[in-house]
Amino acid sequence: MRDTHDDQFIVCVLEAQAGAIVTRDNDLLSLGKPFGIRILTPRQLLSRIK
Repeated sequence: MRDTHDDQFIVCVLEAQAGAIVTRDNDLLSLGKPFGIRILTPRQLLSRIK
């Protein structure tokens, strides 16, 4: 079951018009790409900026 407390992070990213969330939280990672927001692990982020 998804953690609804994580919704605040989605709202924050939408308000900030950020392009991604970097997290290790499995509940957030399981969302895929809600509202077009990429959800990445720290490792995925590092591989994209190398």
